[in-house]
Parts: sequence; structure tokens; C-alpha cells
Amino acid sequence: MDAQLGADALDGERAGGRAPGGGFELSFGSGGGRVARGARPLLDVSARVPAPVLGDLDGDGRLDVFAQTARELLVWKNVEAGASGGPADVRLDLPVDVDRGRRLDVSYSSALGDLDGDGRADVVVFAGDKRSDDVRTQVLVYRSGRTRASDAKTVGTDERLFGDAPSQLLVLAGFGGRARLVDVNGDGFDDLVAASMRPDLLDVIGGVDELEVEILTFLGGPGGLPRRPSLSARLGIGVDALFNGYALVPDATGDGVLDLLVRRKKDVAWYGVRPARRDRSQLEVLTKPLFTLGLDEDDELEVYDTPDGPRALVRGKTRVRMLEVAR
Repeated sequence: MDAQLGADALDGERAGGRAPGGGFELSFGSGGGRVARGARPLLDVSARVPAPVLGDLDGDGRLDVFAQTARELLVWKNVEAGASGGPADVRLDLPVDVDRGRRLDVSYSSALGDLDGDGRADVVVFAGDKRSDDVRTQVLVYRSGRTRASDAKTVGTDERLFGDAPSQLLVLAGFGGRARLVDVNGDGFDDLVAASMRPDLLDVIGGVDELEVEILTFLGGPGGLPRRPSLSARLGIGVDALFNGYALVPDATGDGVLDLLVRRKKDVAWYGVRPARRDRSQLEVLTKPLFTLGLDEDDELEVYDTPDGPRALVRGKTRVRMLEVAR
């Protein structure tokens, strides 16, 4: 997708923008398209914008469009005539102040889904705890209609999602990240899946190829999320991937629980996940991977959500390999 910025900039030179690979790249060049031989760019800026997601804000059965900016959650409501395509219908102030320090917070992220099955979108926000002497991550859970608030921070509508306090607050040790809301065990409720990493591992990150990352799963239900994770698995992930080095993939063992795909140093490993034998309300990861796939140095693991569940692929410079379950 190419997008031209119509205003002139830098004494008559034009500014252009394009979005390779889902990001937005801004560059400056001469109006005639010619640059003196040996010249170097004076400015090179690259930034990424979170992709819009779909969810039902008000429980009317129609999916609305959500997009997050630095300070707001924007919603375009899907009415009978379709989405307006104009300015956002709902503008919600984010519950976390995004100052300069927060922009450097590696844990800061958010996810949208339906945790309690009421048909309305819930939001989970990850943010580093600035008030704690230890490194830990706060998990702020906002369930539609269940925030403890006298008045929601909403502009232009009476929809309520964020309030003065979250409906639930969980705390993770270390750096947390890669929050996702997805139905892991097939019970119809979205579950929270995330990763956390001990802060002391940063001291050795330059001298190792893999680091131990803890994969956590909190199973959702009518009452929201439990205080303790239903799955806690420590797995080695390549240092080039870390929080982006794991993904949920279709069940390969027939137990109804999504499996884990992990990018290690030199391969991708598919780990089976099943209900724990001693307590069926808990989950456990099989010790040995069900499948491994060797990787080239530049290969990247990518996962896409589809109506039939997540699909994984390994993208390299010269080939793309799809990973699917064959029964």
C-alpha cells in the first residue's frame, strides 16, 4: 500500500509514505526523484501501528472495528447499514497514561476478546508496575459492564468499558508480554495467553542463543479469569524471537486443547498441550515435542487467525512453509 503525503516539506522536497510488511515507513527525497551520488538520507523514521481488530462492543451480534492509538481506543460501530467509514463512533481514553516512560515499557500491550461469554468485548491491558521495587507486570482486566466505576471515560456515547478501576487485577513476576485472548480449551470462553521472562536473564542475553520464557494460560469463564494460571510452562525460545517466539496452533492430539508452537535456536518445535491428569481443570505441556522443523537463519514464525482457528507458517527469503494438522 502506497500513500502520498500531499504537503511539501524540507524546502521543496516531497515526503512520501508506504507500508511494507504492515508497518509505515516515512522517507524524504528530492522532488525529481534524483539524489546526488554518495548522498545519505538526513532522516529515516520507521514506526508501526497496531492493526485494527474485530469485536462486539455492545452485544448486538454485529462485529465492530476497534483500533488503538497512543492514548485512545477507537470503535467504529457496525450498524444495520454497515460501518460508517468516517470518524470513530466511540472514543475511549486508555486506562494507562502513555508517557515517555510507558513507551519504553516492554510489557505494555493489550488484547481484546470475550472472557465471560456475554457477547460483549472485554479488554486486557499489560503494563509494567512502576510503583514496585521488583520488576513485575500488572494485568488489568476490563470486562464490559463490570468495571468498578462511577462514570466511564467515554466520549460521545454511553457505552461503558474502561472505568476508574479494572474488574480484575492480576500480577505477573518479571516482564510480561504478547497478550492474546483466544479460546484454548474449546469451552466457548476466551482465555488469556501470555509470556513472562525473569529480569535477570537480560544480563546474559548477549551470550546465549536461547532464553527460558514462561508461557502462561488463564482459562476464562462466567466469572472472568482465575487468579492463578491454569498452565505454566517454561520453554527455551531463541533470543531473536522471545515474546514473539511462540504461538497457539490447532490441536494435533485430539484432546480439544490448542497446542504450542515454539521457535527455538535452530528449529520450530510443536508441543502438545492437554488437560492435566491429576486435575482436569488445569493444563500441561507434553515433555517432548510432537514435531520439529529445521530453520534457516532468516526464517520467521508467523501465525494468522482464521475462522477455522490459528494457522502457522514459516517465512524465509526464498520459501514459505505452512504448518497444518493432518488427521
